[in-house]
Amino acid sequence: MPVLRALAAGTAWLALAGLWAPAAAAPAGDPFPGSSRSHYLTGTGAHALTSAGDRDSTDDAAAGIFDALVVLGAGEPADDGHVRLPGSGRRASYDDLRRAAVAYGHGWQRAPHPPALTLVLMAAAHGGRVDRSSGAQWGRLVSRVAAALPGVDVRGGLDVEVEWAAAAVVRGWLSGYLASTSRGFVDVGSCTCPPLSRLPAGWTMADLAAVASAGGRGVVVPQIYANAGGNATEWAALARWATVHHHPALRLAGVLTEQSACAGPPRRPCEGIDLGPVAAWRQLSARSGQTLRWASDIGYLSAPGPVHPSALRPVLVALGALATAAAVSTLGLLAWRGRGRRPRRRRRRRRRR
Repeated sequence: MPVLRALAAGTAWLALAGLWAPAAAAPAGDPFPGSSRSHYLTGTGAHALTSAGDRDSTDDAAAGIFDALVVLGAGEPADDGHVRLPGSGRRASYDDLRRAAVAYGHGWQRAPHPPALTLVLMAAAHGGRVDRSSGAQWGRLVSRVAAALPGVDVRGGLDVEVEWAAAAVVRGWLSGYLASTSRGFVDVGSCTCPPLSRLPAGWTMADLAAVASAGGRGVVVPQIYANAGGNATEWAALARWATVHHHPALRLAGVLTEQSACAGPPRRPCEGIDLGPVAAWRQLSARSGQTLRWASDIGYLSAPGPVHPSALRPVLVALGALATAAAVSTLGLLAWRGRGRRPRRRRRRRRRR
């Protein structure tokens, strides 16, 4: 990324000059990384997705976000070749989704200074067509999108909610996904689980941990919606349970909130579950003790919400100013040295007659 390379060059020059020393490693309480926009896809128009990618990338860069997560929620499987889109209920083919996701990625990359992007194509574990076959379809979709977007970390995701489908069904979908692609997996779900809730029949803590770890290829960006902190408490408890019971580590990579979806349109009743990204990130960070890489707020594509700036933005702005000053000083020094040199007189060679 040109901006970060320029900042790195400027800070390196200042360090060599003895004017600036790099900071020590960040303490355990890392600063808020900023929150990006994520989107429920109510349609798959390439122009709208390209414009959204460009806008989101530009806004994230302006907010000081240099490592962004975007989740594109694409609904539930409807049949062997289609999904039912969220919000609108329209049907879209897997090829429609591929074109939409690629258009978004191209829009992101054409912005002046695009941040690094992790793009998650999220299905919903809802309805009667959640099975190994639809998981395999999703894996092939994700691989095709990744092939069209070099430089973007494309992953598959699943909105896992224990009230929607049994554990065996969800694990079947996941096994199909993992067998059909080498791309990573993101559990973008809720955890209605102990210590605050009882799991429904057909689910165990081991099931939740297995889906979250995805055979070593998974991370979790959980839905942290509850203002009172219940979601963060449950996910942190599941992570500790996995460690104590010798299951693969549950890696919490960020948080997903839904303030924009609540605001609509259409406006949704969200009393008590409209927590903002900053508060959600702080809740899960404090209760899990893990370092969270991302925060994102999801809404409907037609009604984008705000971007929350990174706590590092003032530092980046300051480094940018220092890098600019360093470049100006260097150019001035070179110009001064150039003026101080006398031009060398060329000797005229005598012709031999």
